[in-house]
Amino acid sequence: MFSNPLEPFQILVVKLETGIELLINGKSMEINVMRDTLPRILSVFSAAVMLLLPAQAGVQPSKPSNVKEFYVHSVHFDGNANINGDESHPPEPFPDSRLPKGGGLQLTSPDDRGRWKMRSFVFAPSQMTVFSGDHVRLNFVGVHGPKHSILITGPKINEMVEVTRGTMKTVDFFAADPGEVSIYCHDHRPSMTATVLVLKR
Repeated sequence: MFSNPLEPFQILVVKLETGIELLINGKSMEINVMRDTLPRILSVFSAAVMLLLPAQAGVQPSKPSNVKEFYVHSVHFDGNANINGDESHPPEPFPDSRLPKGGGLQLTSPDDRGRWKMRSFVFAPSQMTVFSGDHVRLNFVGVHGPKHSILITGPKINEMVEVTRGTMKTVDFFAADPGEVSIYCHDHRPSMTATVLVLKR
């Protein structure tokens, strides 16, 4: 009767004067029983269907999964200064040293009022800890900065996602063995990095 075990499994039980009629996936089957035993048969049949449905559909009863979920925000820290000083800061000269290239560390030159700014892009949190055997879910959330091209690389994971402000991208992987999973933003190196540390269970 069931040619495809994965097809939708629908059962309709119709109570008749002489027994019950089963409509299983549109196919009819009439069962004649004595009137006084009908309620008991219906009860037993309902319980049996509930037990057999998962096996018929090829679905195993769900088990609670050990999911470690993190929300990783793309943010930046800003430091404001003024070469002349102001009511909140003493005078601070603009640095003459160079910062590493890559877009993660940015200096804004003084404006006509002497104000300058230092900016550093980071992930928050930047370190996460899980155990081997965990299902890890990373939700990357765009908060600061218009775009982030994020690479997630490690044992059995090598994936790139792009996150823009106000959006979220999710990456799932299985932490099979102890080690590290590294996370880099290609648009804001070298400061925008994070690590998932996989410990032995």
